[in-house]
Amino acid sequence: MAIGDLSVAAGVSSTLLAQRFKELIGVTPKRLARTYRFATTVFAINQAYFGHEFRTFTGLAPDPARPNSNPRASGLGGFAWSG
Repeated sequence: MAIGDLSVAAGVSSTLLAQRFKELIGVTPKRLARTYRFATTVFAINQAYFGHEFRTFTGLAPDPARPNSNPRASGLGGFAWSG
C-alpha cells in the first residue's frame, strides 16, 4: 500500500503519518518498506546460493528433511536429502 493511500485512509497528511509512524516504530514507513524489500531480496539470493552450494558439496538436492532412507546421507543427523 502506498504511503499516500495509507494517509488518506487514516485521514491525516502523509507527513504527519510518517512522523507518527517514526515515533511509534522507529523508522518511517518508506524506510520500513525499503528494509523489508531488501531483506526479502537477500533471503531469496541466499536461498538460491545455499541450494547451489549444497548440491555442489553433497551431490544431492536440498529437500525438506525426512527420516534417513538414503545410505549416502549417513552422518547428516539421521535425515536424508533426495537427489
